[in-house]
Amino acid sequence: MNLWVLFLMLLAVPGPALAEDAVNFVIEGESFSARQQFVYNAGIHDAELTEEEMLRIFHEKRYEFSTQYEMQYRKYSYWVLTVENRNPVPTRAFMRFPLLMPMTKAWLYTEGSLKPFSRYPVVFDMLYTELPPGRSMILGMRLSGGDVRGRATTITMHDFEHSAWMVTTEQHLMGGLVGAVAIMVLYNFGMYLFFRRIYFLYYTIYSAAAMYCIAIFSGYLPWDLPRLGVGLAVSGLGLLLFSNSALSLRSTKPRLYKISLALIAYCGIFATTMLLYPAWTMIAISMPLVLLFCVYTSVNRALDGFRPAVYLVIGWVGLMISALLAVLNVTFFGTQVFANLAPYGFALEICFFSFAIGQKVRLSEQRALRESEHAFNQLKKVFYPHQIEQIKSGTELEKTMPTGRGQAAVISFDIIESSKIQQPKAKAFIENSIKSCVSIINENYDPERLRANGYRIKEVGDGFLCSVGYPFQLPDGVVAAACAVELSLRFIHIFQNQVNQMLDHAPVYCSIGIAMDSLEGYFPKVGTIEYDVYGRAVILATRYESFRRQLFPQGVPGHILTLHEKVYEQLPPELQAKFQEVDLHRTHMVVRDDLAAAKTYYWLMQPEDIIESDRAAS
Repeated sequence: MNLWVLFLMLLAVPGPALAEDAVNFVIEGESFSARQQFVYNAGIHDAELTEEEMLRIFHEKRYEFSTQYEMQYRKYSYWVLTVENRNPVPTRAFMRFPLLMPMTKAWLYTEGSLKPFSRYPVVFDMLYTELPPGRSMILGMRLSGGDVRGRATTITMHDFEHSAWMVTTEQHLMGGLVGAVAIMVLYNFGMYLFFRRIYFLYYTIYSAAAMYCIAIFSGYLPWDLPRLGVGLAVSGLGLLLFSNSALSLRSTKPRLYKISLALIAYCGIFATTMLLYPAWTMIAISMPLVLLFCVYTSVNRALDGFRPAVYLVIGWVGLMISALLAVLNVTFFGTQVFANLAPYGFALEICFFSFAIGQKVRLSEQRALRESEHAFNQLKKVFYPHQIEQIKSGTELEKTMPTGRGQAAVISFDIIESSKIQQPKAKAFIENSIKSCVSIINENYDPERLRANGYRIKEVGDGFLCSVGYPFQLPDGVVAAACAVELSLRFIHIFQNQVNQMLDHAPVYCSIGIAMDSLEGYFPKVGTIEYDVYGRAVILATRYESFRRQLFPQGVPGHILTLHEKVYEQLPPELQAKFQEVDLHRTHMVVRDDLAAAKTYYWLMQPEDIIESDRAAS
């Protein structure tokens, strides 16, 4: 029984917060900084009260103690605060309110009348007045641009020095942040214009809209829930589009890409809903959902090894935490420690975004270099190194090789009756033989002076054509005819080595014809632009190579090298001695397309002779 009595007595005794003499602010000394701990709510009205109605609040005590405050969209919220000035003289006090409302007023209730507070000339809501010694009551009114509710700990009271320091600090912070965001907006928009990378434009939209929303949360723009909702929707839209593009979700994460498209559509629905039915709950659900999705996608891409995503994760997690604490600060805490967390979090996100974009650009450049290197490596199969270097430096393709007429010795190489080779490795043998022979044509290649042993014109059937002396020049003092014969002899040796390595039986021979005459290098005017050389030397070389059929109608009994008379005449005597002369008039033979030819020369070589010469050379 005694316990029940004690319990009822405890309930009957008012606590300190319910006591009539409880005060919100205590001012003592020249320097002070205080924060409200409760509020006396005086009602929410559709219209602004008259002075008589406001006085009636005090006369009839139309206010109720509460630890919570509430403001409704487009309605006037009235409340009463108490302050005790323990200084013996009137003291100027500054009241700072969270957010910037469309209308904020306060009156000092003294001696049955209301004295209005003055507005401090800053962009956010800060009012001041002279507080007399002793206890006073303050009536406040705010017209809200959106529903807001939370713990009644958000209004602070300071002396002038503290208020000036707070204002200066916040303005410097906000000014620096606005400047940084403006630079990032201009930078990203410029990067989009120059490089046409769409994610720069998306980040421009996101950062501009996010800065707009942070300015509202920080009290630098009026609290307007519909506009805030649209700003957050645009910011979320830009963030999702940026995430899609920067993280390449469409190609790497198709499932997440489809979810992001649904969220993009939701942002449009969210913006429309906020314009028609503004509600803080919609913001509290929607924006964390978008940000969490972007963090999740970034974590996924980071786990895939995409390094820019790591920086985005850090930046977005920091922004999400700071934004959450900033919202909780407005709603519950009301502490100065958390007051500027949103700007700090956004500044952190900007920094890590810069790291992410820098890393992405670096990866793009590396990929472009790899692709370029691969492309040029492939081009080396078609073009000479000096052509590729000149193209890299801006020279047109048509200027990378000699054009016009020139004199050259042309070699026509063919494998005799290659289609009749009945060997398992016949195809590989033909390919390796031609490849090995062609590989020595470019020996002594000088890209600066455009010099080489010869120039491969083209592969024809089971053979090839090459020129000596044009378009690539020979070193000074080297005769094209002699060089062509020496090169042809090397072809025959290489070919015989391939025969020895890959064929088991049945001799296979090669035939070479060499002619000296004019050549012309050119690039086609239409169609595929591919350098080519053509001229009488090419025609004659093929004719002298096929002349073997007249010399040996029953088949050539060895490797044969047939020369045009002009080539023979330019050879040294020791080399001329190797060849047998054919008098075309006496033998009644004719070289096709060279009817004026009187003589031709050939050298017939047996495989045994080549093997012996190779042994002697080694």
